[in-house]
Amino acid sequence: MAINPQVVASVREELTHSGFGAGSAALLGGRCSAHSDLETTLSSLLGFESALIFSSGYLANLGALSSLLTKKDKVFHDRLNHASLIDGVLSAGCNHRRYPHLGHPVLQSNTPVEKIAIVTESIFSMDGDVADINTLESISRENQVLLYIDDAHGFGVINNGLGATGSINAKHCPENLIIMITLGKALGSFGGVILSSDKVREYLINYCRTFIYDTAIPPVAATAASEALSILINDGKPYHQLQKNIKYFKSLATKAGVDTKDSNSPIQPILFDSEEQAIKKEQQLRKNGFYVKAIRPPTVPAGTSRLRIVLSALHTFSQLDKLVDVLSLEKE
Repeated sequence: MAINPQVVASVREELTHSGFGAGSAALLGGRCSAHSDLETTLSSLLGFESALIFSSGYLANLGALSSLLTKKDKVFHDRLNHASLIDGVLSAGCNHRRYPHLGHPVLQSNTPVEKIAIVTESIFSMDGDVADINTLESISRENQVLLYIDDAHGFGVINNGLGATGSINAKHCPENLIIMITLGKALGSFGGVILSSDKVREYLINYCRTFIYDTAIPPVAATAASEALSILINDGKPYHQLQKNIKYFKSLATKAGVDTKDSNSPIQPILFDSEEQAIKKEQQLRKNGFYVKAIRPPTVPAGTSRLRIVLSALHTFSQLDKLVDVLSLEKE
């Protein structure tokens, strides 16, 4: 979406109207109608009472979790959660337990707690696999605990573009559900958004330090995201082309003997036995015209160095053919 002609045109028009920078924090005049219009559209589309824009997904997770949780609470979070979720939980100083990746937490506490929260990603950023959102939502609803979902890599690319909310069987999302989406992935802009109840939004506005003391995103970023969102809502072609590309790549990789993980998302990791092997394959790909980064510890666990391939709707089948050809080559 970042280079979509409609998105670029909307940015040009907004630049002539409001310039580039926001100029100040949101509470001191850094917001305008572009921000509120985007929040209204997102909350309505995804079934939430409200939405609140942050300057990044990292700051949204860090600020929301650290302000909503206290030392008297307990958090159950997936072992492979993103660093921003881990940092948010740790900064709250609460009791916490990491449950097995893609598993379901057993909500037990040996000490009295004020509230319990489950924290997870939807699509995991380094493995591309998908959490069982339906089951986690059922557990949170039955036990009346908070469910916090980082949907950075899910929104726009799964469940017909609705991301994690498309997995939840409810017309209106429950009050104990909070979802964070980013504007910089599927929508091609930048920023993060917390989707929640009106009550939670009001609390964050007054107590979340990463919102209060941070400069708002520029109006042009909000406008770009709104235009991209309109395309996502009204034009299903990019979404369906992305799904075709994912299936095509996985089919090619299987036939070529390229070992991919169990991922049906745009994130397709290919693991190597050592960091050196991953780096050499990255270099080989670069020489052949592909920009694919090798991911090494401590970003991923020791022994799981990988290439992190990210597919998009703009990739052509011929590009994917060549990519798999290079992946299947012996190291130079």
